[in-house]
Amino acid sequence: YYYFLIKNYYAQCKHLEYLNNISRAIEEGLINTCVRKSTFLAQIAHESGELRYMTELGSHTKYEGRKDLGNTQKGDGERFKGRGPI
Repeated sequence: YYYFLIKNYYAQCKHLEYLNNISRAIEEGLINTCVRKSTFLAQIAHESGELRYMTELGSHTKYEGRKDLGNTQKGDGERFKGRGPI
């Protein structure tokens, strides 16, 4: 059910393979009210550009050596770069 709802919500979606996972997350995460569903879907839409981007935009170098983020080893900026819809 949620697959079709979500597909319509994300009109520019390039990553249809994530829709089943999002639908499952809604069910398993007890995202069971209209407010929770709309908040969850809006957050995913914002973070991923409506499921167009599955890796964080921008260079990993801005996170390299950021001890405040726990990136203490060389390569941590790329290693911990954001991936997925959130």
